Amino acid sequence: MSEFQKPEILRGSVWQGALAGFFLPWVAFWCYYLVAFREEFEFVDFMKMAVEVKLLNPAFSLCLLINLAAFFLSLKTDKLLHARGILGITLIYTILLFAYKLLD
Repeated sequence: MSEFQKPEILRGSVWQGALAGFFLPWVAFWCYYLVAFREEFEFVDFMKMAVEVKLLNPAFSLCLLINLAAFFLSLKTDKLLHARGILGITLIYTILLFAYKLLD
């Protein structure tokens, strides 16, 4: 192994994991809207309603579970840097959701 090659265990990128960890919960949240509320609300009205009835925090917390699946998939495929990025973004989301809960 030359000095410029990464060890095989460090495949993936922290930035790729961070991007995946950032966007996957939003995709899950959008799918939640499409399945449960698309017939009743436009997305903007759904967001207003979710804030008013305090649905936003619990719903988005559940949407973070997709990051758990992505994290374990990254570990299973030995993409440890990718898993680190997903975990970092998930922790940031968790802190933000906790702060939102405290301020609400």
